[in-house]
Amino acid sequence: MNRRRFLATTGAAVGTGVAVLAADALLVEPRRLTVTRHIIRSPDAASRAATARVVLLTDLHLQSIGRFHEEIAREVERADPQVIVISGDSIDRDDALPLLGDFLSLLPPATAKFATWGNWEHYLDIKLPPIADAYARHGCRVLDNESVVAYVNGTRLLITGTDSSQDGWPDIAKALHG
Repeated sequence: MNRRRFLATTGAAVGTGVAVLAADALLVEPRRLTVTRHIIRSPDAASRAATARVVLLTDLHLQSIGRFHEEIAREVERADPQVIVISGDSIDRDDALPLLGDFLSLLPPATAKFATWGNWEHYLDIKLPPIADAYARHGCRVLDNESVVAYVNGTRLLITGTDSSQDGWPDIAKALHG
């Protein structure tokens, strides 16, 4: 194989690889729902019988509300959680704020909900108070370097939220103070 053919073949292979990765990142990944289940046991023998179902939703990057988001809500309902945690990157721009309310209205209203800030809320300089207000209107408390105790099945569950470690100001000492 001559040099020119080698470079053309290599360039075509690299170009195809980049196109496949871009298609996955733009077309497949944003609509991929991944459900994982973990069992975490308490070191306290007295609380081994106590269980808490916690659903974590992350990186929603809401652009619209559709069947995919309804599928997420159905999966959350099937999990029957006592706590829902939304760990940042819910919206990518200020004008998407109504979408957050629309999505939160799909979730079980009586379930305790907590949220944290993600890097996108900071990176894109999205106004945080209106987002916190939208969360609050749907019974969701933003934990910004703070902890709360939730009671689940008669057992205390400490829930701690810090700001984004990438673009925010996380302070674990402040979050765990007291």
